[in-house]
Amino acid sequence: MKQIFAIIVLLHLCLIWGCVHQTQQKKQENTSVNQTIDDKELVNDNLPFSMSLMDEIQKSISDTNHRMQSQIYDLWFAKTDGDCCFAISKTICYHSQVAEGFYLIDDKLIVYYGTDVTCGAIMEGRIDPFINRNNKVECNISCLIDTTLLQKECPAGFPDENSEEALYTLFDPYGRIFKVHNCDSLELIYEGCL
Repeated sequence: MKQIFAIIVLLHLCLIWGCVHQTQQKKQENTSVNQTIDDKELVNDNLPFSMSLMDEIQKSISDTNHRMQSQIYDLWFAKTDGDCCFAISKTICYHSQVAEGFYLIDDKLIVYYGTDVTCGAIMEGRIDPFINRNNKVECNISCLIDTTLLQKECPAGFPDENSEEALYTLFDPYGRIFKVHNCDSLELIYEGCL
């Protein structure tokens, strides 16, 4: 009788252990599936920037070079007579009148300007304004930036062009210019004062 009772208790314990183990395994699988779905949504649906541009923005934000450290970063197309070029630069304020949209990454304000600007680095010959004269390329901004995902109002706490920082601070813009090969490829062609 003791043997039968011991066998019943042992079978009961095995049954309980199996149920608990199966429940834990299902919870782990569900957590893993939900995390994968969340990661895909974060990469595909919520970011206004292509993956190649997002990678370069992250590199600029996390750069330990003190010349790239800032709370605000500007994004704009760099005017050339040849290839499509794109710039990321640090700044001390944003310009509300010409900003096309805003985005926060790691508490840093990313400001997109829908302009094609000739910067001082190009004007002064520090970067060739005719990067590729034989291959004029129109810039397709939609492959780099989905402007519909940008905020139209600047988040609070960042200085604009009328702030004391803008009015009373001497500032040398510093940044990087990239040659846009396609949406998946940005080639760094210049880093320095803009």
